[in-house]
Amino acid sequence: MVTRQKQITNKGMGLIEVLIAVTVSVIALTAMVSMVVTALRSSLQSRMYLEATKLANQQIERVRALRDSTTWSDTLTLLDGCTGSTKCSLASNLAKTTSPGTFEGLSYSFQAIDAITGSAIAAGTTTSVRITAEASWDNGAKKTTMITDLSNWQGK
Repeated sequence: MVTRQKQITNKGMGLIEVLIAVTVSVIALTAMVSMVVTALRSSLQSRMYLEATKLANQQIERVRALRDSTTWSDTLTLLDGCTGSTKCSLASNLAKTTSPGTFEGLSYSFQAIDAITGSAIAAGTTTSVRITAEASWDNGAKKTTMITDLSNWQGK
């Protein structure tokens, strides 16, 4: 006698299998979204750091252009007062303001001191000037600083 075995077939998925699949998918999507958010935040910080460095360098180059376009005595006179708590900035036409400049959420400025003595600039005796340019963002929480020394290399 031949017996017939009952054939069992699984058609479709059960509720528990569906819940497990959905849970795994949600965990994977959450991880991917978190990675994307972190990458975007990092990209923004890198962009801000690059722009801040560019603005600080621009201030140093403008002070250098000021020195090269005037006499050393006039340069010292124009840089006088940009020490201590007074932060200055130079516009593209080399006009000095005694407040930080701003550009796209960044704040930039420079300070000038006598590079030899570390004190305020004294017209007639200062032979080398230390320029410290700074640019910051996130309300000053993050910043970049560049320092250079300038002298009367032309003998003007």
